Amino acid sequence: MKPAVIVVAAISSVATPCLTSASERDAAREPLMQLADAASYYVQFATGIPGRYGPWVSWNRANEVANDFRNEGYSAQVFHSGDGYYIDVR
Repeated sequence: MKPAVIVVAAISSVATPCLTSASERDAAREPLMQLADAASYYVQFATGIPGRYGPWVSWNRANEVANDFRNEGYSAQVFHSGDGYYIDVR
């Protein structure tokens, strides 16, 4: 079996100097946030190790991921912790 190749995007240093408002900057960063979210999810889900996963930006996305863990036979609980939604998997 070949090892999986994992791509992780760094989003904290994305500069958007031509955008003036916070909403414009957030809108410009959204595609990168989604890419980082997906990369994080696949890295964590591939390990299959119970623990804490996240953060996710939306409650719905965190529940989608939690349902994937539940379908694999794990117990998963979603909660908000100030900076996003997390999942505890047991």
